[in-house]
Amino acid sequence: MDKKSEKIYIEPTDDSPLIHLDRKNLVFDISGHSYAADIYTVYQGVIEWLDSFEDFEGKLVCKFDFSILSSASHKMVFEILLKLENMYNNGNDIIINWIYAEFDEDMLEVGEAFSETINLPFDFYPKDTKSFFK
Repeated sequence: MDKKSEKIYIEPTDDSPLIHLDRKNLVFDISGHSYAADIYTVYQGVIEWLDSFEDFEGKLVCKFDFSILSSASHKMVFEILLKLENMYNNGNDIIINWIYAEFDEDMLEVGEAFSETINLPFDFYPKDTKSFFK
């Protein structure tokens, strides 16, 4: 990946999330399952994208919406959040939207633990999952 990539769009798989990053339109979306065997490869592009992302105008709303998050993925998400925290501490307007299934208390607790450790504004949104059970 070119370090100056404006956009990254990676389709989700059975064990890796959708990754949609767009520098110009301030899009940051990571959603789905995250338990691939080589999770570093999955998130390497996100890390490189953030490393090349300097100051910006506007608000970067970062959407994290995991249905499954392995311990290795947890470590990568923490690294991503640390990079976002650094950007935030440098004056950029960033907010984390942590989305979780309304019945998934574990995923909510993961987000809450991140919010207690990382100096970033977090909002928590339960998603209606009734349609999953029809």
